Order: sequence, then C-alpha cells, then structure tokens
Amino acid sequence: MEFRIITREGKIKTISAKGQEVSNDVGNNYFAGIVMDISERKRLTHEAEIMQREQQKLILAATLDAQEKERYKISSALHDSICQILYGIRLNLQNVQHTSDLKNEFKNINQLLDQAIRETRELSYELTPSVLRDFGFTAGIKEMAQRLSTPAFRIKTSIKTSADLLDQNVQLHVFRIIQELINNCIKHAHATDAEITVYIKDGYVNLQISDNGRGFDVEKSLSHGSGIRGIRNHVFLLNGDMDIKSSDHGTKVAIRFKKALAPVELKTD
Repeated sequence: MEFRIITREGKIKTISAKGQEVSNDVGNNYFAGIVMDISERKRLTHEAEIMQREQQKLILAATLDAQEKERYKISSALHDSICQILYGIRLNLQNVQHTSDLKNEFKNINQLLDQAIRETRELSYELTPSVLRDFGFTAGIKEMAQRLSTPAFRIKTSIKTSADLLDQNVQLHVFRIIQELINNCIKHAHATDAEITVYIKDGYVNLQISDNGRGFDVEKSLSHGSGIRGIRNHVFLLNGDMDIKSSDHGTKVAIRFKKALAPVELKTD
C-alpha cells in the first residue's frame, strides 16, 4: 500500500509498504516486508504527467492554429478571387438589360465564368489532390508539373511507375513535399528550370527536386522557414533523411526513405 506521512521536520513524504503476514508456532502473527520512501519517484511521475499534458496542449494548439490558417487561406482565396469574379458576372448581367450589344456582354460573362471555374479547380486541387486517387502517383506529379509550367518556368519529370505501388498515404506525403518544393521554386528561387525525379532502388524511395534558381541560406531556412519545417515533418513521418545543397547556381533537395513502411496516416479533411 501507499500512504503519505509528515516527518518531524514538517515535510510530506510518500511511503510504499510491501510485505505479507507471517505466522509462527506460538500463534503470534506479524507483518514482514519493506518500507520505501517513494516521494522522489512520485514527484518525477507527477512532473512527467504535467509535461505530457503540456505537450498535448501544444500539439492541440498547433493543430488548431494550422486549421485556422487553412481556413483563412481558403476564405481569402474565395473572397479575393472567386467572389470578385462573381461580382463581375453580376454587373455584366445587370448591364445586359441596358445595352443592345448582347453578344459582347455574354462573351464577357463566359470569360468570367471560365475564370471562376478554373480558379475553383485550382483551389480544390491545392486542398485535396484527387488526381492521386483517380489516376495514380505518376500521373498526379506529371499533371502538377504540366499545370505549373510556364514559358518562363519549365518543370521536367523523371518518375518510375513503380512509385504508383507505394501506399496511398505515403504517396500523399511525397506529393505534398514536391508541391511545397516546387512552390518555393516559383515564389522564391526565381528559377527558369526545375526537375522532379522519383525512383525506387535497393528498397529505398529516392526523391530529388533540383532547380537553377538563386539558392538560399539552408541553415536559416531550416530554423525559421515554415515551408522547410513542413517538409521536414513529412520526411520525419516517413522515417527518411533529407539533404539540401543550395548555391547561387541552384538548389538540390534529396530525400530518401525505406519503401517497406507501415501506412502513415495523413489527414486531408
């Protein structure tokens, strides 16, 4: 049993007593066992429980913060883009009743509708890439490369179709990694060329993304860059390793992890 006592010095101690009743030949019974002071162990256990609760609070707070940021991103995208297009369509429809040039008005409306549909698809794609589920990993990455390529920024892909056999959750992790790295190329690197390479060799999945941009400070980005931290989280969940080499001539990110993995859950809702 465990109980607390107050010492002569006024300190509270937690005591553990273990033993059993012993009988002798003359009929006297007594208790034999050990008594231990477990105050320090109890204190450490209590502190560990507090730390665990604090960590759970931090994780929950970070999760809720991420959710709020995503909601804000979606809200801003809807308000600044799609809602403005819809307002434009409404104004054009109002002008129809006051103009005789119906052909030109309907042309403007169709163009705005096409833009709204296109931007809605872009937003939906960013939130949940259904192309992975519908057409597979290889097709999904190639579609991303084609969609993000422009005359000023070309993306090449070299992907072995064996990547389509990876667990779907693993595919989604890799897709998010590639998505973030390519977005970094577009937003920060000012690159004109990028290449995505994915292959499986000796039981390891190898992922490489390279560009010819202006590079960045790797140490600073690892400690302060939210994008790189997000990528590191994905790599961590895959039990993988990441190597980044960056200079004025470009950046190369190499990621490697074992193919034989237990499914890693990544929530998309």
